[in-house]
Amino acid sequence: MSSTSFSHRTRRTRTRLITAGSIAALVAASLTACQPSLPSPNETARAVAESLNSGDFSTVPQTEDSVAPDLEKAFAALTKAERTVELVGAEQHPQDEDNKDAAPTATATYKTSWDFSGIGIDKEWDYTSTAELVYDEEAEQWQATLSPSLAAPELDEGEVISYQATAGKRGKILGANKESIVTDRPVRVIGLDKTDLDDDQAAASARQLAAALNIGVDDYVAKVAGYPENSFVEALTLRADEYQDSMTAGITGATAKESTLPLAPSRAYANGIFGTVGEATAEDLEKAEKAEKPLPRGVLVGQSGIQQTQNKALTGDYGLTLYAGKDEILELPATDGKNVRSSIDVELQKAATETLANTGHNSAIVAIRPSDGAVLAAVSGPGENAAPVATQYRYAPGSTFKLVTALGMLRNGITPETEVECPATTLAAGQVFKNYDAYPAQYLGTIPFATAIAQSCNTVFANQWDTVTGPKLGEAAAALGLNNDAKMGVEGLFMGSVPTDSEGNLHAANLFGQGVIETSVLGMATVTASIAKGATVTPKFVLEPELADGKAPAKPLTEEEGAALKSMMAGTVENGTLPILQELPAPKAQAKTGTAEFIHQGEEEAHTWVVAIHGDLAVAVFVEIGWGGAITSGPLAKDFLIRAHEIQKDRDN
Repeated sequence: MSSTSFSHRTRRTRTRLITAGSIAALVAASLTACQPSLPSPNETARAVAESLNSGDFSTVPQTEDSVAPDLEKAFAALTKAERTVELVGAEQHPQDEDNKDAAPTATATYKTSWDFSGIGIDKEWDYTSTAELVYDEEAEQWQATLSPSLAAPELDEGEVISYQATAGKRGKILGANKESIVTDRPVRVIGLDKTDLDDDQAAASARQLAAALNIGVDDYVAKVAGYPENSFVEALTLRADEYQDSMTAGITGATAKESTLPLAPSRAYANGIFGTVGEATAEDLEKAEKAEKPLPRGVLVGQSGIQQTQNKALTGDYGLTLYAGKDEILELPATDGKNVRSSIDVELQKAATETLANTGHNSAIVAIRPSDGAVLAAVSGPGENAAPVATQYRYAPGSTFKLVTALGMLRNGITPETEVECPATTLAAGQVFKNYDAYPAQYLGTIPFATAIAQSCNTVFANQWDTVTGPKLGEAAAALGLNNDAKMGVEGLFMGSVPTDSEGNLHAANLFGQGVIETSVLGMATVTASIAKGATVTPKFVLEPELADGKAPAKPLTEEEGAALKSMMAGTVENGTLPILQELPAPKAQAKTGTAEFIHQGEEEAHTWVVAIHGDLAVAVFVEIGWGGAITSGPLAKDFLIRAHEIQKDRDN
């Protein structure tokens, strides 16, 4: 926190500054200088201090010249800031030898301290002020001459204190290798200029503009009505290349101002990760208040993504300009924000974007470095709407989820070498389950558990419905990092939903990634990263400042469990459903395919998945509608992993 004194205005004021040394002298004088025949002025001086704190001056003896400040009105803008006033001392003045009939006088000195953290500004302000006291012999009491400047420097009768929060230069969001990703880029702020508009015209124009921009009409009309005359009322901010003149054409008062905002290279870049910045809304202020981290009004704040979670670091410390009436009396400067280093590797992000460039449906790639959990790429393909498929959308994971069930089976005593039964069909909890249509017949019957993973036998997993129970499945999912409360540096992301109360045939379907199991692409990349590391991984999108550790799962993944799962994933590449990854350069890859069937517009469709490990890289590749994990997502996984290998090779050289 910082503190400073007020600035003087070139006009009369009744407030005096007292140095620290003078204050000490005053305190001593207040104890020694009082004439024996008079009572101490301290009682009245203390009453003034109490009244300054309470705002009620009715109990303070006052002179005819006293003008008690209306604190409720004067400090209305600062009701959420904390103000305390304490009496420093009261000094009785020596008798004037030339005018012995003059009434005895004294000066009371007060220290006022402000803490502005309640309005979202982490700063303090201390000042001293004085009140003149006069002894009324007839009333036999000391009386105070109060003034508004006693409460605040240079405050005059009828004036109010107002403030404006200020901010320094906002920090940038950097890539993992400290490249600038989010930096100031040109925008157009579309809104309504109320100058020369009467109320009816302003309301009509507001309706037209809101309809043209496809924003809430009633809300915007109310917003415009609430702004004073001659105001510019923002409606929508767009990137400069997204703005078209037709958006404001023909609407009286509508205009678009040129400005800049901290933005990623494009709207779709790491969609949902970096977030947005805008003026603090009423909702932002309310949310911050509930979190006991108030925000000042009228400043730019992060409203989502890293911009929101790292708003404090990016913003720095807000400053404050304080006014008495129209005159500035205090300036507490803002400090610039610091850069935040994200986990996103610009080259890998580009490689994933290029890999998905020709996918016709929603798709995504998430790549995590298992050794430290850094999310190096999170790309949602062009698809239908360039939505945040990678980190927020929910899908059935299909057979990639067998890795979670496999952990539950390992914890029940099964090993990769254990012989298990893989029939073509099986009756589990009253429902018939079967393998996928092209399942190789030579791998039916009694096979090692590792082969069941490599060939993706559904019936092996469905038959575990009464041994890998719902709670055990949930425990295994948590051990592999499927934790929606993980501290990742970005809020509002989805990892997975693994109900622990499913029973019977629904639970049997859950065990091979159908039923009601849902994960995100980020979630399955995390599962894969945990297996690669041999420990529970929490993905993180922020490297600097360092994130706090989250709560560990009740039963974390062990190194031995990770090694067993990884060895079985190797079989998927060596002699299982994804031999295409044998074409990758060393080291050897490990993987698992997945296909999740669903009905779309009356047709049976399939989500397609591949999760893979290649060195210190764990990836999940997803296409919303495809032919199968190996057929649709397999080539994409291969393409991305080759690109990633070449990037690392160039760096090593």
